Amino acid sequence: MLILTSFSYGQSAVEPEYIATYKKLFEVLGAKDVYKEIIAQTVTTFKQRYPDIERSLWDDFEKEFLEASLDDLISMFAPVYSKYLTQEDLEETIAFYQTPSGKKLVESTPMMVKECMGIGREWGMNLGQGIAQDWIDEQRELQVSSEKEL
Repeated sequence: MLILTSFSYGQSAVEPEYIATYKKLFEVLGAKDVYKEIIAQTVTTFKQRYPDIERSLWDDFEKEFLEASLDDLISMFAPVYSKYLTQEDLEETIAFYQTPSGKKLVESTPMMVKECMGIGREWGMNLGQGIAQDWIDEQRELQVSSEKEL
C-alpha cells in the first residue's frame, strides 16, 4: 500500500474556516474536476510506460493520490491565497461563480484556454521564425561584410 505524506513548506497556519472556504472556491471553479482528470491522465501514462507493474497497484495509487493529495494541496495553497485574499474575498468570489455568468465562465474556460493556446502556439512559432530569419539575415550580412574586407 502506498503512503502519502503531508509536506510543510514553512507556510503560516491558516484558520480551518479559511481552508474550507478555499476548498469550496476550488470546487466552484471546477479545479477539482480538472485535478482529477490530470491525475487520471498521469496514471494512464504511467500504466502505458510501465506495463509490467500490476494494474491493481496503479488503481490503488490513483485512488489514494486523489483522496489524500487534493486535501494536502488545498492545505498547502491556502496560506498563499490568505496572503492576498481575505475570507470575505473568497466568499464573494464563490458567490460570483455561483451566478449564471460565473457558471458560464467556468464552463467556457477550458474551451477558451484550448483555443487560446492554439492561437498562442501559432503566434509563438511565427514570432520565433521571424526572429530566426532576422538572425540568419544578420549572419549573412556579417559574412558578406567579412568577405568584402578580405
